[in-house]
Order: sequence, then structure tokens, then C-alpha cells
Amino acid sequence: MRLRKLHYLLLFCVAGGTLAQNTDEELTSAYYRGWGGVSGQADGSVTVTTDCATKTWSETNWPGAIALHLEGLNCDSGDLRVSGLKAGAWYWTRTTPPVASALLPASWLQGEDANVPAGLDEVDRQDRGTYMELLGNAVIVPHIGGTLPRNVDDDLVSPYYRGWGGVSGQADGSVTVTTDCGTKTWSEGDWPGAIALHLERLHCDSGGLTVEGLKPGAWYWTRTAPPVASPLLPAAWLRGEPANVPGGLDEADAHARGTYMELLGNAVIVPHIGDSAQMPEESPYLRTTGLPTGEIEAGWRDGRFITHLSHAEGYWIVVMSEPETNRIEEQRLLSGSSFPRDEIDNAWDDGHHITEVSYGDGRWLVVMSRGTGFGRQSWFSSSSFPENQIREWEGDDLSITNLAYGDGRWLAVATEVGTYGDQAYGQFADLSEFRSFIANQWDDEDYRLTEVAFGDDMWAAVMTLTGHGWSQRWQSSGTFPANEVEANLNEDLRFLDLAYGDGRYVLVSTGGIDNVIGFSPPSLPSGGALDASVTSYTATSADFVVDLFVVDSASNLLPLEAADITIDTWTLSGGAEAQFTLNDSDLESQNHVGPYSATFLFDQSGSITSTDPADIRVEAAKVFLANLGSGDEVALLAFASGGNLPHSPVTAYNDETTGAAFTRDAHGFDGALRSLADNEGGGTPLYDAIQTAVTYTVNNSNNPNRAVIVFTDGDDTASSASLDDAVASANRRNVPLHTIALSSGVDLGVLAELAGATGGSLALASDAKRLVSYYGALGPYLSGTAQYYRTAWQVNLSGGTDRFRRGGWIRTSVAVNAPGGVIYIPFRLDFD
Repeated sequence: MRLRKLHYLLLFCVAGGTLAQNTDEELTSAYYRGWGGVSGQADGSVTVTTDCATKTWSETNWPGAIALHLEGLNCDSGDLRVSGLKAGAWYWTRTTPPVASALLPASWLQGEDANVPAGLDEVDRQDRGTYMELLGNAVIVPHIGGTLPRNVDDDLVSPYYRGWGGVSGQADGSVTVTTDCGTKTWSEGDWPGAIALHLERLHCDSGGLTVEGLKPGAWYWTRTAPPVASPLLPAAWLRGEPANVPGGLDEADAHARGTYMELLGNAVIVPHIGDSAQMPEESPYLRTTGLPTGEIEAGWRDGRFITHLSHAEGYWIVVMSEPETNRIEEQRLLSGSSFPRDEIDNAWDDGHHITEVSYGDGRWLVVMSRGTGFGRQSWFSSSSFPENQIREWEGDDLSITNLAYGDGRWLAVATEVGTYGDQAYGQFADLSEFRSFIANQWDDEDYRLTEVAFGDDMWAAVMTLTGHGWSQRWQSSGTFPANEVEANLNEDLRFLDLAYGDGRYVLVSTGGIDNVIGFSPPSLPSGGALDASVTSYTATSADFVVDLFVVDSASNLLPLEAADITIDTWTLSGGAEAQFTLNDSDLESQNHVGPYSATFLFDQSGSITSTDPADIRVEAAKVFLANLGSGDEVALLAFASGGNLPHSPVTAYNDETTGAAFTRDAHGFDGALRSLADNEGGGTPLYDAIQTAVTYTVNNSNNPNRAVIVFTDGDDTASSASLDDAVASANRRNVPLHTIALSSGVDLGVLAELAGATGGSLALASDAKRLVSYYGALGPYLSGTAQYYRTAWQVNLSGGTDRFRRGGWIRTSVAVNAPGGVIYIPFRLDFD
């Protein structure tokens, strides 16, 4: 890997937009019947509009709590619109009983029929909110919709809990209410709709309240004086800021998640809905004054993962993405006032890698992810930019994947990442030099900007030769670049990195990336032989063809020239030489044979711990699964004798959702594959395992196009069956064996015969990283939808008396010059 240090001095100056804490949309009530007031804190001038009139107050003249009818704005019904108020504003009526209704952007409100829980009185049906009246307390709980998910698989919580009350709502299945005192579950038919928690032995004076199994529009109420009503919402929606009590109201209890409202004998908690709720659904980021742990946990539950984390101007910026082809399995968020060294070591031991690092609010935050496919990883911290350490990493084939600065120290993380090639880096304090550095790398050498950080009055940038041909844009701004992010999204440019320093933001957006950045397994080019056959021969020469494919690190077919393809000369016993000549090479297309039913047969013997210590074979299998075509299906078997598998010599795994032997779900074997990373050990019953896999495939598959993909790193050491038995079993059932050898210690003659005699393919992965590209390319060859190279050769014997004989065979390898080194593709020729 080539790293180049560039050092410039740079002065940043740019402009941009800010992200407003509240939307620019007018606020409205889910319930309007006039004869009441609007309460909230002004955010500039305040304008209230009804169907009767409009009135505007300056920020200093806004009274905080107003009676609309006194201002000539009263209408018995109609519409209510308010602009210029901060979050937490509300509308109240002078009706009997008084009604409280949160003010929200109209686009958030569902226009559906009211949902009035059992045990409550319905005074007025309102299509945008549920009217609640109990114990002299009344409130409209808005039906939140629009850009927010109407239902979430998230427990509901109250922004206010003081016990001595109840939960009201309509059941959506069984209902479970949990407080710090206990838990109670009702079946859907037994749920009473309005319950007194203390009667159910769930009363706590304070603590937490969690409810699951209720439809939208549920609420919590207290028996306090006055009674308090509080909507139940997903925890991830609540912002967690200090209570904001509008002027003209009494503060009975300050609460971090909601504003307490009390007026005219009516009280309600208006929740502080988090910034993420105010973003369009396609927005890639959260921006909150506190770390949005609730939103992060909700994102994890929804299958999204943190791909960016930074802190600027008192705000945390978090990007969560849903990976597509290559995916993370699990994330942890570590935190500490000092860098959490011990926690990182523990997470490393559990198969996690560092994927994000940031500093803010006096603490370091580290995101650890499992399932990245990363190899080795290292981190280093110093008071100055760690240039010497970066140079050491260069010689160890580690790429810079994270840079951060905080508490007077630089922190750098380096990782073995298959998708990253050479890197260049620099520190800058001059805008023109910074621009020049980036432009030169983009235009001249196809590098892309992968890391930006600011520290010690300097900007740092890392550019990487990714090999993906990403489109990319970087922008700088004096304010948070919300408008730029939105504009980039419209051009299919995704949020890649954001850094802040010296009063400036730098935003990096990238296009052409379908997967989460950097979370692809480390990969090298690979190839395999689909077929090899003799077309004619004499005693001293033979003509033959080898059908082969060679793919790059991203599993794309490589363009080959004749000069790239050779077969080494043999020296035979008796002094004879076998010399090979390439006569022709043509790109061909397969005959489509339809969707496949393929069985993975994984060698889990003890030697795997040394040939694949990073468990890249597991990540390669996920790449294969992620590329399943319509109708394709996969089964998973693992073999070892006397090892750590649940069943010896062969363990079969079922789809983790359906329980079926074969899956069409890319995630169907996630847990099973993860377990293979921890269960190596024992001997290698290769032939017995092949017989079992063939039978299993025929008995459980749904497609006539069947195959067994045999992965091994060693010779058979523990079978009762023979090589001939394994071949006969596959041929009798018409199941080709596609054999993949890891390391040069495998008997390629055996694997060549297993493949050649059954109509399968053969591949050699001298490094586990070659498994990733091979598995990524294999699917289309199984279904007959891929292209391959047909190479025509002649071999001549000279200098001795040896002859090609009937019934004999020869085995050798085609050597292909490819990026990342020579790929050897073994094959076997049989002479009839």
C-alpha cells in the first residue's frame, strides 16, 4: 500500500444553511373548537390564524398564554395555524371540561377517524386526534403520521410518569405494562382499556413506564391534583431536553422529555419530539443536542446501523444506514471521558471492530460493529498528528479508517479493509491547497475522500484508492449544511463524512455506493475452472480447452489479454518437458439452466483456525447469500469429526425464520454463520460429508438445478467412505460438486477429481480474501447466466520418451496476472 504525506497551511471560509430545530411549517392543532388559547415560547414573531382572522405579535409582545376569543380570533370551528413558536407549544379550550391539544406541523397528523379507548368518554370525534376524558382531565392525543412511522415495533413510554394513574388505549394484541415495580400482561380480549396501575400492583411513585401492544393514540394519566395526561410515544421520538414551560402557565413538575401544562384546571404533558422526527423519512442523519440513544436503539432494532458519528456546535450528528449486500450483524456504542481502551479490547475479543470514533460533550464515543468482514485493526493516540504511526501501518497493509481529535489528542484507527487500496493523506490550513490536493487525487489517480477531521488548528484529510469509481462532492459551510445534504440526496449522493472546526463544516457526499461504506469483507481477485477437456491427442502432444473465469475484488469479470494467461512448463521424470501454448481465448456465454438449489458444505476442522483466523469464509458466504437471484435457494451444512459442532460429522442448519432446510432469504443463516466463526475443531471427514450433503440436497431442494459447494482447507482424515464413493454418490444423484480449496496444503488432485468427474468447478484460494470475490461471482455460474473465457491450448512433450497414455490424466494450473498478484486456477485433464 502506498501512503503519501502532504502538508499545507489553509484558511477555511465558506457559507451554508442551518438546520432549524423546528420545521418552517405552520403548526396546527389536532383539535380546534375556538374559545381557548395558544401557549408556547416565541421563536421570533408569532402569528396566529383562524378562519376568522389573523394576528401577529412581536417576540417581546407575545404573552405566552392568550385567550383567542379576546383577540377577535374565535371561531366555533374551522382551522388553526400558528407560526413562530418553539417545540412544545399547545392549544387549549375553555370548554367543559377544558381540552389540551399539542401543536404540531399539519403534515405529521394522520387524517383518520378518532380512536377512543374503552373506559373514556367521547365528547367530539376529531379525525386528527383522539379525545380523552377521565377524572376531570381531557386531552387530544394527536394521530401522528405523515413523515413519521404510524406504527413502530418499539415499546411505548410516557414523557411523564409519577404513578397512581392508568394507561388507556386500544389493544393491538396482548398488552404488557411495565414499571419499576413490576410487569403485568393482558390478553387482547382481557385488556380493560383504562386501568388504575396501583390497583394492579404496578404503582411506583417514580421511575419508568413502558407499554407494548397498544395502537397509536394511547395515553397515560395520573390521579394527581390536577390530573395529568401524557401521550404514549416510542422512546426514540422523545428528545430528552429540560422542560419548557410556556409563560402564563404553572410549573408543577419539570420533566426532561415533555412540557408540563396547567391552565384552567387542566394539565397535560406535551412531549418534546426529537429532531429525527422532524426530518423527511429519507434523511440520512439525526441532529440533536443530546446524544440520541433512543433513536439509535430504535434504528438498531429496525436493521439500521451507525455509519457516521460526530459532534459540532453542541449537537450530535448521527447517520444510520440500512446495509444492502454486505451487512453488519451487531453494534455497540462505547463511551468514556478517556478513550475506552478496555471496552474496545473486550469488544474485539467478541468479534467487533471499530467503525466510528468521535469526541464531544467531554467524552469519547466509539462504535464497535460485528460482521464487518474487517481483518486486523489497530488504534493510536498522540498529542500531535500520528504521522510516524501511519507510516508503520502503511508497511503492515493497514488502511486509515477513522480520524478524530478531542481533549488535546489525535486518535487514528487503521484496519485491514479489502475494499481500500493505496491512500494519501495531508494536513491543511489553506483552502486553495486543500482544494488542489483533493482535485488532483480525484482527477489524476481516481482517489476518493474517505476521512476528514479537524484538530490542533489543522484540517486533516485521507484519500483512498477504492476501486469503486464513486462520484463524490465535498462542500464547506459556516453553518450546518442541511440544505446541501438535501440537495445531494436529490442527486443520489449519500452522506459519507462530516467534520467541524474553526467555525466551519466540511461535508463529504458520495454516489455509486449501494452498501455501507467500508463494511465489505477484505477481498482479493480470484478465479475458477468451470471445465477442462481434451479435444485430441497423440503420443507426444494434446489439444485441450479450459473454461475459466477471473473476477476482481468486487466479483466483476476481469478483461483478460492473451499475455495475461500462461501455464508453466513441466519437467517430467526422465528429463521430458511439457510445454504449453495458448492458441486462442474467447469470451463465451453460458446456457441458462434456471434457478439453483445449492448446499454450502463448510469444513470446520481445527486447521481452519490457522488458514482463516479472521473467519473471512463466513463473510464470503454472506456475500453469496446477498446475491441470490429469483428462485435461487441455499442450504447450509458444516462438517468436522470430534470437534465443536453440535452434531458430528455433519451439522445441518435451518432457515432461522421459516425453519426450512433451504432458504431464499439473504439473512436466513445469519446466526448459524456467526456460530461457525467460533466452532472450529476436529478432523476432516470430507468424503462422508459430501455423501451426506448430496443426499440432503436431493431430499430437501425445490429446484432441479442442484449443486453442492464444497469448501475445505485439508485432506480427508476421518471418513469411512472413499473418494470414489463420494464421486459415485454425486453422479448417481446428478449433483455437481463445486470444490473450493483454501491454502496450498490441500490435495488439489482430489478436489480436481471431485469437480471434474461430477461436472462441477474448481477454485484455489491461496488467501482467504479470495473467497469473497469468488463467492460473490459463483451464483450466476450456477444458474448459467454468466460469461467465461474459453481458452484453447496445446501441450507438447519433448526431450524424453514419456507419452500421453490412454486412461491417464494430468493436473496443472492456469496462471493469470491480475490486480493484487497472480491467480492460479487449477484444473485436471483426463485422457480416454
